[in-house]
Amino acid sequence: MSPRVPAGVSSGGQFAPSHRAESPVALPRGGRAHAVAMAEAASRGDGRALAEAMAAAVGDLDDATAGELRARTYAPMDAAPGSSEHQRYADDERACSAALGTDRMLAAAGVASWRSARVLRDRDLQIVAQVSARALLARDEVGQVEGWDAGAYDRMSAPWRETVGPLHPDDPPIGAGRTQER
Repeated sequence: MSPRVPAGVSSGGQFAPSHRAESPVALPRGGRAHAVAMAEAASRGDGRALAEAMAAAVGDLDDATAGELRARTYAPMDAAPGSSEHQRYADDERACSAALGTDRMLAAAGVASWRSARVLRDRDLQIVAQVSARALLARDEVGQVEGWDAGAYDRMSAPWRETVGPLHPDDPPIGAGRTQER
């Protein structure tokens, strides 16, 4: 496929009759296939399958995007103690932990500790995957546990969803108006 040619520029002996802008359609990073695989593994509480699906999604990233994912995930963790961002992250983590329960908590821990998750480029990305896995595993409990609401889910899953692609195939865009809890 040849690149677009601006109006007036010679192209193969012909001139483009008018300037053509790039399509306004934004192609998603990651992809629905990764989101479906992650959601299916999460619904079974299968930490190993979830780690494999997340590793596949991260494996598709270039180094700059992987760095962006890492930075976005760590930003609230590294916020100044006592700051509103740090406190909100701590509150979201507590609510997510309460929503997870023991079985799903173990599945989330399995994402970061599973030996074959080494295909995630480095240890930092294993931790990033675990944060996103915790949110995904607790997704069905949104609105069922105090503090674990759509906003908390969005804040914990936003780095993945905005950098890699969908975490769950049914997730609305971050910050989309929601009329009901999941």
